[in-house]
Amino acid sequence: MKTTVTSIAMVFALFQTWANPIIDPPVISEVNIIGQQIYIELYLEYEFSDLDLSWLNLVSSLDTVEFKDGIIINSNEPLVVTNSDFKEPFEFCSTGDFIRLIDDDGYQISYFESFIRFGDYPSSTLPVPGPNQSIAFDEVFDPATNSYTYNIAIESPVTLGYNPRKVNARGWIKGYVYDIAGNPVPNAILFGKVTNEQGFFMTNGLYCKNYRNIHIFLSPNYYVIPDTITVQPSMIVFHCFTIDTLLLTTQIDKVPEIPLVTNTPNPFSGKTTFIFYTSHGHSLNNACLNIYNLHGSLVEKIQLSDNCTSIAWDGSGFKSGIYLYSIESGNITRPLKKMILY
Repeated sequence: MKTTVTSIAMVFALFQTWANPIIDPPVISEVNIIGQQIYIELYLEYEFSDLDLSWLNLVSSLDTVEFKDGIIINSNEPLVVTNSDFKEPFEFCSTGDFIRLIDDDGYQISYFESFIRFGDYPSSTLPVPGPNQSIAFDEVFDPATNSYTYNIAIESPVTLGYNPRKVNARGWIKGYVYDIAGNPVPNAILFGKVTNEQGFFMTNGLYCKNYRNIHIFLSPNYYVIPDTITVQPSMIVFHCFTIDTLLLTTQIDKVPEIPLVTNTPNPFSGKTTFIFYTSHGHSLNNACLNIYNLHGSLVEKIQLSDNCTSIAWDGSGFKSGIYLYSIESGNITRPLKKMILY
């Protein structure tokens, strides 16, 4: 009798979750790695209680493991799981891996916050976390655009079990920009800062991660420097850059300016309007608006026109739930933003 009641409760919980797609599945919000032991903080944002995780699997490049029956998560209460919560020990590569959550059908349950790449795994922007460090997601609300942006970075100290979706650790980069003759380059823009007469700059606090292909703007040219700089918590990295200011504009590897985008209303029923913000002298030419579902599948790709400032999107033909969108131009994409269709 007890087994029957438990099974009915689990079926009901799963039915509630998938019958109402507005309820987010749990996401990975922080990961702490100590040798071959891993501690994972899961977070369920929307109002739901007693959600059994037995329908989820944790996947690495080496392994796939199921959660044990009876591992329960409640909304807005971070849950920390480790090897004892899986049906068998979880194997992963401690020097770099791709760790993610999938459901029983093999689908990744969310496009962004259900996976992490770190270390030497391809496309990773994160170093292997050191002692008293973890990998965590940061959710930031921008009142100007009424939307959230998401970042992933190194957190220190470890905050497993509290402060979910928040990264407090920051680091800094300072240094000089020179031309190929060794002269300082003033008025160059990098990391949002302008170099002074001596070519010196110092950033504000940056997320702690690897920064690759550094973009430097010296009007009217963009320079892409193929360096990698690793920013660590509470540390200042010193780095010097050299650019060839004698190159003609047509010889510079130009980086397209990616516009900002938000949508209103959000949440919405039926239709919403995407609003685009571009800096002076740039346009939406050759840019696309990509809309994804929570599985990461592209549901619509909208080519944007040069003078476009807003566009209405009709979501009445799509299921209610959470969707993600971003602006893409060339091989550069803005961070994903979230919208809710009900």
